[in-house]
Amino acid sequence: MSVRAHSASSSFPRRPAYRYNSGVSTNEAISVSDRAATPARRQWLRAKRQHPGCVLLFRMGDFYETFDDDAKLVAKELEIALTSREMGRGGRIPMAGIPHHALDVYLARLVKRGHRVAICDQTSDPAASKGLVDREVTRVVTPGTVTEAALLDQKANTYLAAVCVVGDQAGLAYVDVSTAQFTCAQVPLDRLPLELERLAPAELLVPEEGGETPAPSGTHVTPVHPTTFHAELARQTLLDHFKVRTLEAFGCEGLPLAQRAAGASRSSSSGSRSSGTCAHAKWAVDTSTYAMPAASPSTHTAAR
Repeated sequence: MSVRAHSASSSFPRRPAYRYNSGVSTNEAISVSDRAATPARRQWLRAKRQHPGCVLLFRMGDFYETFDDDAKLVAKELEIALTSREMGRGGRIPMAGIPHHALDVYLARLVKRGHRVAICDQTSDPAASKGLVDREVTRVVTPGTVTEAALLDQKANTYLAAVCVVGDQAGLAYVDVSTAQFTCAQVPLDRLPLELERLAPAELLVPEEGGETPAPSGTHVTPVHPTTFHAELARQTLLDHFKVRTLEAFGCEGLPLAQRAAGASRSSSSGSRSSGTCAHAKWAVDTSTYAMPAASPSTHTAAR
């Protein structure tokens, strides 16, 4: 996986439309006529557009169903039957489902294989609903944002990390989802492979377009849009979170690359649930010093 060294712009960029990395593509989804699709199909299409790059588990009765390319992927990864279903005048579409009571078992298998999973639940009582049951995505689970005890490795830290490279310097930020401890640092580029190897993050966020970045074996690399690492957007994300006007008290005011990596990891972690909250959503300053190897880089640690 690669990341390109790039410079910050002084103005806020516009976020272009996302594209899907798995499942049905954006163009395919939009090309499906809403008039030809069933109401449930339209719900699925809407949720899929809102969560690009995710495998969408769509609750229908006692099952979480997947459709289109998601169904083909899930059937292969979980070794379950691939069937089909008619959901409008467009003919039958691929479908694969798992029992809702076995969600954690199958979810763990998907996440451990590096997939990002959006879970779309029924949010109204089917017995009391008139017509279509309300549905919405209630959480997004990725290798680095798993918070459920049943899905975590209790013997090791689970880090979500982000890297931003410019020239011969790198910004590195990571959060331990099991303890809510957050750390950011700015290091020489030649030290980055050692730090990542030591951390062995479960998930590493990098800009979509770029050069080589050293991802340790077993780390799932997630390319995100470069605007996620934009200097002003990332800085504002941190200022808004801490409700401050400057990051000076946090020790990273003069570390622009650390700020960019920290903002990216914060944005990703806060989106792990549709409500915008997650296990490490509330950070507070920790005055303890984070111990790193010799030639220690500048760091800042925050803990819950």
